Amino acid sequence: MQCFREAEKKCVILISTDILSELIDVLTRQKFDRYLSREIREVSP
Repeated sequence: MQCFREAEKKCVILISTDILSELIDVLTRQKFDRYLSREIREVSP
């Protein structure tokens, strides 16, 4: 989320619901558990 916050400061972000759904799907994959727990990744800002 930090990258989105930084991008919002500098430009307008355009994103579709399909892209957002795909991003959520990818970021909740088990392979990312070694970097951040699923619980942390699922917390909304």
